[in-house]
Amino acid sequence: MDKTDAALKEQGGITPRWMRPPYGSYDSRVAAAAGARGMALAVWDVVTADWQHRNTATTCQRAVASAHEGAIILMHDIHEPTVAAAECVIDALRAKGLKPVGLHEMIARPEAGHVYENAA
Repeated sequence: MDKTDAALKEQGGITPRWMRPPYGSYDSRVAAAAGARGMALAVWDVVTADWQHRNTATTCQRAVASAHEGAIILMHDIHEPTVAAAECVIDALRAKGLKPVGLHEMIARPEAGHVYENAA
């Protein structure tokens, strides 16, 4: 975490406020380490499993079916079918009466060391 923080600060003057633990795996030590660096943990409560099926329609359906106000939806932009699903997800969430926003907008002042599965 320290090396990543230093690289971000060096390259863009950015001080990260969020840390997404790999695979969503964390315990109290990880939360404490993030908190000591002024970061909160971002995990999720809606899983599309896009990395397993890599299907645009399935990703969209799973994201929208489980979405609710304050949901954090896990999707991976390294998979082309997931990128292709983004427009469908955004349109369908809006049709459902939800407003898709970035994490920084949904939780403007994250509490260091806190684990956020959603903003509800």
